[in-house]
Amino acid sequence: MDILSNILRLMRLQGSVYFRSCFSSPWGIQINQNRRASFHIVVHGQCMLQIEGIREPLLL
Repeated sequence: MDILSNILRLMRLQGSVYFRSCFSSPWGIQINQNRRASFHIVVHGQCMLQIEGIREPLLL
């Protein structure tokens, strides 16, 4: 088992997949802030990430 797997096991993290989507231009999604960690993966192509309080969007 690798070190990351060991750390995650010790932290007793649990995960959920809410949806898997394929988007094409133009599209947008708003995710409300909460106390849970959120992770999103861009597998192919690129997208812009707009974060409240940051003036310029980030290219992913």
